[in-house]
Amino acid sequence: MTYKSYFMHYITYEIKEQYVIILSLFVGFDLMSHAAVLIGKNIKLARVKNGWSQAELAHKLNVEQSYISRVESASVAASCERIYEIIHLLKCESTDIFPAVSQVKENQKKS
Repeated sequence: MTYKSYFMHYITYEIKEQYVIILSLFVGFDLMSHAAVLIGKNIKLARVKNGWSQAELAHKLNVEQSYISRVESASVAASCERIYEIIHLLKCESTDIFPAVSQVKENQKKS
């Protein structure tokens, strides 16, 4: 399976499963920041679980280490394509990274 078909497969799967996958849907809404926080935390968990540093992940993505730090801290929202690259590199499931809508709403209520 090519990376592009892998990417499209997971987009289709996630839409059907009603997970938050396109952060741009939330632009201008309070949910964006809550989704980005959860996604960032989940990326960090998956990265640490794999024993990778931010620098190692950044190198494989051909980005700066500071970018990974900003994504994990939700200072910047990564594109869906970039997140799927991370999922592919860390060999995790998209459900490990993308929170369910209910999780985002619950996180929103807590703040």
